[in-house]
Amino acid sequence: MIDIGDKKYLLRNLVLNLDTECTIDEAVGMMMGIWKVDCYIDVEHCYKMEDCPEADPYEFNVAEYLDGERTDVIKHFQEARLEGDASDAELQILFDKIEEFDTNFMKKAKIYFCLVKDELAKGDKSELRIVDNKITLASLDQWWKNKKEIKHSIFENIQQNTVNTDDRELHLSERVTFGLLLKAFVRNHISKTEDLVRANKITLEDKERMLKTYGQPDDVNYNAITTYLISTLGSEIDPQGQREKSIRTRLSEAQAAFQKYITQ
Repeated sequence: MIDIGDKKYLLRNLVLNLDTECTIDEAVGMMMGIWKVDCYIDVEHCYKMEDCPEADPYEFNVAEYLDGERTDVIKHFQEARLEGDASDAELQILFDKIEEFDTNFMKKAKIYFCLVKDELAKGDKSELRIVDNKITLASLDQWWKNKKEIKHSIFENIQQNTVNTDDRELHLSERVTFGLLLKAFVRNHISKTEDLVRANKITLEDKERMLKTYGQPDDVNYNAITTYLISTLGSEIDPQGQREKSIRTRLSEAQAAFQKYITQ
């Protein structure tokens, strides 16, 4: 059986997006790598929007996006501190991530907005061309590649910016959150096993076997957890296309993202 995984959007009714311009927020998002050049238009989503004329069309906003991501970074630290299981070193790493986020995203966004606005202020001498109050993608790409030490093109990651959160690929912050849940799940299993031993409800042999069931907090047993999830959720996961391989992939991605997040 094939594994569709996170590429379910390929099966949607997508048509070519002929927009060749972008807003300033979209331009800054592309420069930062948090927004992509849209290749498709989701026909089904457009129909839904027509059925709800009172709903405003989605427009990418850098400030709103970064606010949500920064809130998640702070939440990771607060949750770890409240749980009381993390060491001082682990808490320090999570706390330092807040400053790293501000440096790598908040401050960078400010600089990029200044660069774009300054270039646009040059008027007819600007390398950024304007059509219908939007920046042409071609001129943005050329201008950005010409900037000192800038190597990448905005067209390198051309695909669909999915605004439907049900089908959206997990953000790093969500993977990290799921990684925390995985770690907590295994730690909780180990704690319950130790409680059973102290209560003389299981033998030492049973303890050794049970402790290995789901692995260790930083080295989870994907096969065992996948089996547990499938047996627990049953038929509820099948309509969503979450087969065993897909679940295992998501588990491993979450664990890897979490480990990378706390060690960087």
